[in-house]
Amino acid sequence: MHAEVELSLNFEIKGRNFSQAGTISTKIKEIMQELGIPMSIIRRTAIATYEAEMNVVMYADKAKLTFCLLKN
Repeated sequence: MHAEVELSLNFEIKGRNFSQAGTISTKIKEIMQELGIPMSIIRRTAIATYEAEMNVVMYADKAKLTFCLLKN
C-alpha cells in the first residue's frame, strides 16, 4: 500500500541570510500544529528543519527544502 501526498510545500533557503534563518522551521511547525499532529513529532521535525536551514545559511549558497506530509 502506497502513501498519498496530503501536502507538499517547497521553500527556498538562501545562504548567508542569517536574518531569515529559522523562519521555515517556524512556518512548518505552525502548519503541523494547525493539522493536529502530535507535539512530539512536531518538535523533532522543527529541530531537524532548523538544523538543515542553519547548515545552508552557514555553508551553502542556496537550497530548496521540500516538506511533504503523507497519509496512508
